[in-house]
Amino acid sequence: MGDDDGESKRPTEAQKFRGLRWSVGSEAFGSSYGVLALGTVFVLYLNELGLSKQQIGLINGLIFLPGPIALFIAPYIARFGFKRTLILFYGARKFVAACLLFTPGVLVAYGQSAAFVFVLVVMGFYGLFRVIAETAFYPWIHEFVPNSVRGQYMAVSNIIGTLMGMVAVAWSSYVVGAGTGIDRFQVVIGVGCVLGIIGVMLKTKIPGGAPQLERIDSRSYFRQMRAAFGDPGFRRFLIGLGIVGLASGGWGTFVPLYLKEAVGLKPGVVVGLHNWTLAGTLISSYVWGFTADRKGSKPVLLAGLLLMVLVSLGWITLPREEADSVFWARILALFSGAAMMGYSLGNERLLFVSAVPAEKKTEYMAVFYTFTQIMMALSPFVAGWMLLASQNVAGSVSGIVVDQYALYFASSLFLMLLGLWVFIGVRDSRKDQSFGKGEAVGTARNS
Repeated sequence: MGDDDGESKRPTEAQKFRGLRWSVGSEAFGSSYGVLALGTVFVLYLNELGLSKQQIGLINGLIFLPGPIALFIAPYIARFGFKRTLILFYGARKFVAACLLFTPGVLVAYGQSAAFVFVLVVMGFYGLFRVIAETAFYPWIHEFVPNSVRGQYMAVSNIIGTLMGMVAVAWSSYVVGAGTGIDRFQVVIGVGCVLGIIGVMLKTKIPGGAPQLERIDSRSYFRQMRAAFGDPGFRRFLIGLGIVGLASGGWGTFVPLYLKEAVGLKPGVVVGLHNWTLAGTLISSYVWGFTADRKGSKPVLLAGLLLMVLVSLGWITLPREEADSVFWARILALFSGAAMMGYSLGNERLLFVSAVPAEKKTEYMAVFYTFTQIMMALSPFVAGWMLLASQNVAGSVSGIVVDQYALYFASSLFLMLLGLWVFIGVRDSRKDQSFGKGEAVGTARNS
C-alpha cells in the first residue's frame, strides 16, 4: 500500500470510478465469507455444540459490544490511514474467525463451559478487530464512491454479492444437509475464511483512504463530536436506526432456530432458505438503488421498513409442522431479503448524503458507528433473554400459536412501527433546513 495513485491525496473522479470494480469484487467475496463463516451456519454450529439460546445471543451480541471505542480511536485511524487500517484489521479478523474451527477440540478436552468461554474470547477479539476496521471503512467509502452513482453502486454491489452468496448458500446447504458430524460445519467455515481473505486483498486496489497527517487536536475532535450529537437531524436519524436495529438485530440469530425448533424444518433446509433471502435481495437491489438515486433515500427506506413489518407478521403466522411450512418459509425469506435490502440501501444512502456533512465525516461516522453497534450488541442479547424468560409460554389465539417466538416477533413488530414513525420525521437532504418544523423533503442523491 504505497503512497501513490490517490492514496497520498484525495482521489479524482476518474480514479473513484475505476476503483468501484475492485470494491464490488471485494464485497462479493465478503458476501460469501459472511454466508459461510457467520450467519445461519454459525448459529447452527453453536447450536450443534450444545450452547443455549442465551449463550448464542450473548456471543452474537459480543461482536458489536466494542463499538464505543470508535469514539476514541477515530482520529488516530485517520492519521494512520483509513485504507491501511481497514485492510490490516479486516484481514486479521479472518484469521481470528478461523480459530472457531478449534472449538470442538476444546469441547472434547475441557467440556462445554470451556468451549463457551473459548468461543466468547474468539468473538471478543473478532468484534474488536471489526470495530477498528469499520471505523475506518465508513469515512473511506464516503470518499471513494461518487455521490452521483452511490445508489446504483450499492445496488450493483449487492447484486454481485448476492449471486456469490447464493452459490455459497447452495454449497453450504448441501454440505450441512448431507452430513451429520460437527466437521461439516468446520469445512464450511474454513472455506468462508479463505474467501474472506481474498476479498480483503481486492481492497488494496481501491483509491483513497490516505493518512491525514495533520496534528490531532483532541479538544477540537471531541467538540465536533458533541456537535454531531447536537445535530437534530442526525440525532433523529440515529434514534430511528437504533429502534429498528433493536427490533431486527436478533433475526439472523434466532429466525434459523425458530425454523428448526418451532416450525420443524431440517438444518439443511434452514441453511438453504438463505438463498431465498438472497434471491429477494437480488431481485429488488437495482430497483431500490435506481429509485433512491432519482426519488431520494427516504421513500426507499420507508418502503423497505413497511415490508419488514409485513415480514414480522408473516413469521408470527407461519404454519408449524405442516406440509406447506417450507413453501411459506421460502416466501417470507424472499420478502425478507427485499425488505432488508430496501431498508439498508435507504438508510445508508441517507447517512452518506443527508445525515453526515463531508467535512466532518470522521467525527459524525464515529458517533454513528458507536451508537449503532451498541444497539446491535443489545439486540441479540435482549432477544435471547426474552426467549429464555418466555420459554414456558404456550397457547393459541384464533388458531395462531402463541409461544416464546411469537412474543419475540410481536415485540419486533411494535418496535419497527415505532421506528417507522421516527423515520417519517427525518429529512432527506442536508440542504433542507426545514427539519424540526414538521416538514420533510425527498431530494437525496446518495447511499
